[in-house]
Amino acid sequence: MNPSTPHGGIPAELRCRFMFRYYDANNDRVLNPQEFKRLLRDLRSARGLPVDEAAIETEAQGAFAIFDIQGDTSSDIPLDNFLNAVGHLRFRGTSSLLRVQSSVRTKKVEDDRGAVVTPARKRPATGRLFPLNAAVSVSSTDLSSSPKTTTRKSDGEEVESYELAMHSVKVRRSGILADVQTLWDMDGSTSAGSNTGEQQFKLNLCRMNSIVSFNMRNSGNEMLGGLRFFEKEITAEDVAQNKGLKSVKPAFDWGPTSLDKFAECLLEVCKALKPIVQKEPRLLRLKAPVYVLGDIHGNYCDLLCFEKVLWRMGPVLTPASFLFLGDYVDRGAHGVEVVAYLFAQKFLAPDRMLLLRGNHELRNVQKNFTFYEECRRKFGESTGERVWSAINDIFDYLPIAAVIDDEIFCVHGGVPHYKLLNGTIETINKIPKPLKSEAESPLAWELMWNDPVGTDRITPDLDRLLQADQGFTPNNRRGTGHFFSSVALDLFLKANGLSHVIRAHEMKQAGFQIQQDGRLLTVFSSSGYCNNTNEAACILVDRRRLRTIRLDTS
Repeated sequence: MNPSTPHGGIPAELRCRFMFRYYDANNDRVLNPQEFKRLLRDLRSARGLPVDEAAIETEAQGAFAIFDIQGDTSSDIPLDNFLNAVGHLRFRGTSSLLRVQSSVRTKKVEDDRGAVVTPARKRPATGRLFPLNAAVSVSSTDLSSSPKTTTRKSDGEEVESYELAMHSVKVRRSGILADVQTLWDMDGSTSAGSNTGEQQFKLNLCRMNSIVSFNMRNSGNEMLGGLRFFEKEITAEDVAQNKGLKSVKPAFDWGPTSLDKFAECLLEVCKALKPIVQKEPRLLRLKAPVYVLGDIHGNYCDLLCFEKVLWRMGPVLTPASFLFLGDYVDRGAHGVEVVAYLFAQKFLAPDRMLLLRGNHELRNVQKNFTFYEECRRKFGESTGERVWSAINDIFDYLPIAAVIDDEIFCVHGGVPHYKLLNGTIETINKIPKPLKSEAESPLAWELMWNDPVGTDRITPDLDRLLQADQGFTPNNRRGTGHFFSSVALDLFLKANGLSHVIRAHEMKQAGFQIQQDGRLLTVFSSSGYCNNTNEAACILVDRRRLRTIRLDTS
């Protein structure tokens, strides 16, 4: 490794995987005691510590608790345990291993025949070469630039080439993901990494995201694992048959389990997710197919139903994107769990799980409703405040709107007043980041709060007000924002070359409603909202159709 290779983030996990393979001499995917002691010897030597057998044995004995290994020093260390311990800084000092003293730059030299010759690599000072099934070449250049290969179609258009995914997944009949393995860890798959010259097996940044998604020890997957416990009913029979279960509990309940670990994991997810949402534009540009979901409002049961119907194997393995229009919290009992689930999925599949901001993703609104107190009740005042603040720090960066296939405008509330747009929806990208209050962006406020006015509500007086302001009038029902008529909607669509608007923000009995001459769709994705009998629905945007899907939650 170059001395400048980072020991954090994606490069760190790659380096740790290489390190594990380096010391796994028999290539059995675990570090046996002798292999682990060899690693300890090199680590202590690099740090200038004694390397006698007694010192190494003492450190080895104390390390097994760090790796979550139940047993004595004759136990093996699996890769996941190794990655988890290093990634959470429980096993430290590995950043000094497998590094050269000065930067190595491989120079390509062309021989007389025009072939590319690469100077042979020298053996690292710490020992043998990596016993990999195939040569692996990863450099800081691969990680920073990762250029995409392209293919030229018959019409001259260049499109991104297909590449072999680096994981094989096993799925149960129920659709639940059962196992994930990298191709290079599977027998008979060595050809996945074999090629010639500079075409040798490389891991680019796109594939690094895949490694993050399928690492069952990262904070996103650990959060989802904890939520599976929350979802599950535990009976007396389960307790009797499984020594790991200590008490009965109903489904969608934490039982007597302490929520301290849940809070800690949620804070880690927020920390990991923040740089991802900071990079997203305020106006997303998406391509079909996209499932569009409306308000969730703490209804974890319905969210889980949508998972089973739409992305049972997870967003990464589902050939569609999922756009949520906001209002994840308040009024429902499980706002914290809904946020934890969506944030974890967003971290694992940032280009598939897309979260917009609704009017309940605002601090003052949450204090007037239930989410603020829910955090304090579940985690205690001090930790609850920390969790609530960390979640809202993510909300401050969420996109405000999205456009699908340059035609379908998606937003939580509705069409903003024409004076705020300056003639184009690209103005939305000028909304500041972070966004904490109404005063910072009246445009964002209207996108989150505005409502359509139904023809059944238009009185002669209201009609005059609408005509006087190109289809807008103050929203006296909410006390903020505007109502907009079909006239305002039509002007908005024509000005921006759009065909439809999909929005949320209002409960509908069937889970959706088609309004304003079929050009406006309202979708609501939480059934039984506030003790009503309404259904939950979503909208599929695909193959030039807007298809409504109602969810049977009975």
